[in-house]
Amino acid sequence: MIINTGNLQILNQGFNASFMQGWDSVAPTWQQVAMEIPSTTDAENYGWLEQIPGMREWIGQRQIHNLKSTGVSVKNRDWEHTLGVDVNAIEDDKFGTFALAFKMQGEVVRSHPDGLVWGLLPGGFTDTGLDGQYFFDSDHVGYNAAKAEVAYSNVQAGGGSPWFLLDLSRSFMKPVALQMRKQPQYVQLNQPNDQMVFMEKKVLYGADARYAAFYAFHQLAFGSKATLDVTNYEAARTAMGSQYKPDGTKLPVRSTHLVVGQSNEGAARRVLAERLAGARRWRRQRLGQVRRADREPLAAVTQPDNPSRPAIRAGIRRKPHGCHQETTRSARIEPPRNLPPRRPRLHPPGAGRAAQRADQGADQGDQGGAAAGCR
Repeated sequence: MIINTGNLQILNQGFNASFMQGWDSVAPTWQQVAMEIPSTTDAENYGWLEQIPGMREWIGQRQIHNLKSTGVSVKNRDWEHTLGVDVNAIEDDKFGTFALAFKMQGEVVRSHPDGLVWGLLPGGFTDTGLDGQYFFDSDHVGYNAAKAEVAYSNVQAGGGSPWFLLDLSRSFMKPVALQMRKQPQYVQLNQPNDQMVFMEKKVLYGADARYAAFYAFHQLAFGSKATLDVTNYEAARTAMGSQYKPDGTKLPVRSTHLVVGQSNEGAARRVLAERLAGARRWRRQRLGQVRRADREPLAAVTQPDNPSRPAIRAGIRRKPHGCHQETTRSARIEPPRNLPPRRPRLHPPGAGRAAQRADQGADQGDQGGAAAGCR
């Protein structure tokens, strides 16, 4: 291939397409744990909220949540990834073998914020947050139900591999944050008269971005280096759920995610499986209590207008044939109790058809009475 502007432009389109294939193959995960904050300068200053803000009943004057000036400034950092293609390889039409390298470049650039954000959690035991203390510390400023200021601990001491409980139920409040100044963009230096082409016979293709990750709300995270078992897990959940606002009301924090490394994955599965089994046992016991209550027999009821009529129990049953009405709550019909057995009618010899017609009339009268009763 002859090195000229037109051919290099065509080559750039192919490399750019490969880069985007790698970019699109990555599903970022940093949004799960971090909130994105736009940035417009080289650094952003952040005030610190002592507690997560919440609504309250408006009685008297407004209660103002003052931002404390901590002097915390988060400076944006520059990031880049560059590939150089030898001009000789382009002249010899060997650039087709570079497509995989550009796909890998797209993957690396897209996944970089994931590593930056998730990497903050292990460092939280020794790195400071916006309140000037370790992100996972034993004496953060907190409050109790009596509105008194107390020390709040979001850490468990130990010597094992770290694990974390996080509240990721909110959209705009997360334990950590990603400050975004410039999204990653694909650039190239590939003109025949560019310095790198002239001096080193290299055509450059790369991506660059500007952003920084930092700690945000320590109230939404709990870090532990103790053994991951049910006892320590429940203690961490209890600590996160025992936070209060300055006015003595409960802070709406709940642990929604357990984050572990590979060394704690097995322990995490056992802890969660045990909790799930406990929840199922509780559900079965609860359902068993409800079912036992449903099976309690109801007392038989005798209709006051006719003690000889059958007693009924609660249930759903259609009315006897001939009523022609909708379904009602009558229920299962039981045979009458403490009544003498019905004696068959005996007719003297020669009674014939007249006696039979009388019997039929009596039976029809019984049916009519039943029909009248169902009205």
